[in-house]
Amino acid sequence: MRCHLPFLLGAGLLVPAVLDAQILTELANRNLRWDCAQAVASLQTGHMTPEFDWALSTVPRCGDDGIEVLAKVWRNPPRDTARLERLVSASTQFADRRILASVAAIALSEREPTLVRLEALRVVAFYANPALYISLGQLDPSWIAEAPGFLQRGDGFAGKEGSQPIDTEARERALEAIRLLAEEDKDERVRMAAAYLVTGIESLRSRR
Repeated sequence: MRCHLPFLLGAGLLVPAVLDAQILTELANRNLRWDCAQAVASLQTGHMTPEFDWALSTVPRCGDDGIEVLAKVWRNPPRDTARLERLVSASTQFADRRILASVAAIALSEREPTLVRLEALRVVAFYANPALYISLGQLDPSWIAEAPGFLQRGDGFAGKEGSQPIDTEARERALEAIRLLAEEDKDERVRMAAAYLVTGIESLRSRR
């Protein structure tokens, strides 16, 4: 028989010093399921609340439900920088065509504010080449003028695959969307940022 040595917890309650690993795993999974359900529900409301912010930081730990709701959030994204940064961070934790479709549509939409489109463009660039690190500052005209063609390499993390993973064809579609913006977009900042990304991405490809 296995013997567990107890230890004293707080107000004198005795608990086993060693808990069965299966029980711990189940508890962790149950907590994660609860957190994911709450995060998805908060994001689905579209209400920009502290719960929305918490959900954006939590949903990368979730699976396909998290991907679905992030794709939905991108159809009506926040307008402030802080929440857009959280949305970009969450979206680049996954690799799924549903997120790419939603974020590319926003990047291509001339009805959206410039800031929103530039943040969306960062995600499209990640899907085109996950080996890159693109900050919003790198898409500023002053940065582009000083460092044309330079893109900083990231850690190469390609995102957790969803049920609609990003393949070579999807990466090419992402790059084509950026090329289209570089060639035809009416917003000068978006056009300049897209041209910078195309140059950098193609330069990295040529070095392989």
